[in-house]
Amino acid sequence: MYRKEEQPLPPPEKFELPFEGKLSPNNRWVIMAELIPWDDFEEEYAKPGFLTN
Repeated sequence: MYRKEEQPLPPPEKFELPFEGKLSPNNRWVIMAELIPWDDFEEEYAKPGFLTN
């Protein structure tokens, strides 16, 4: 069963990498992640019966 997390994920610029690394705001995956409406996807995914055939 899917449960929505109460705490939102940190934005990409706050994401912590090992050895104090940081994600570049110019990284194509960071840019793409900012364009995707994640909350809309999660809302649909959390609906009952979404994963059943």
